[in-house]
Amino acid sequence: MFIAFMLHTTKNHQEVENGIKQYFKEYLIAYEEKPYEHYHAIALDTNNKWTQYRQNILITQLGLKGRATKDTPRQYGKLKNIEDINKLISYTIKDGEYIKSENFEITEDHIKKSFKKADKMDQLEDLQTYIKNKSLNLFGNIANYSEFKTKSLIVDYIRDETNERISRHKIERLYIMLLNSKGAPFEKSSTFIVEYLFPFANKNNTIN
Repeated sequence: MFIAFMLHTTKNHQEVENGIKQYFKEYLIAYEEKPYEHYHAIALDTNNKWTQYRQNILITQLGLKGRATKDTPRQYGKLKNIEDINKLISYTIKDGEYIKSENFEITEDHIKKSFKKADKMDQLEDLQTYIKNKSLNLFGNIANYSEFKTKSLIVDYIRDETNERISRHKIERLYIMLLNSKGAPFEKSSTFIVEYLFPFANKNNTIN
């Protein structure tokens, strides 16, 4: 079974790879500089080594925190579910600075669909994947995000993933896209959407 996780640490490819390959024989590691130095990783965990890796490498060796505090964001975290491993690989390699084990396959299709490309096939899926990955280091369960936190992540997405100008209209448009999207964690009731879009409407009106 593949697992995906992130770790917040400075740029040291060899140290990060050495720690991972002690526990996983097949892996992909990608470094990202913005908005902070961190790595995303995908590994094949056939022998349930995640707990040992987390304790021995992330906590003991690197001294990372797995829970956000008042002044410190979450410094490592594991994605609960991988919905589409191919999309996750494409997202992970989007910045181009990655290393992998010899047996980890990256196809031309993975590269073609890398979410850094200007001609994104589906901006909504792109935004959802971005938020799900980044949420590991921010607020925890995205299902409990407030409107403010969600819109803050949308601003980060525009800055990190597009060349577009940040505007109120763009933020609102992407936010409504998330509200209208199907499936957890973004699905909202029709009442919620109408009350958000029409805050001054008389909710007591009825049709005779």
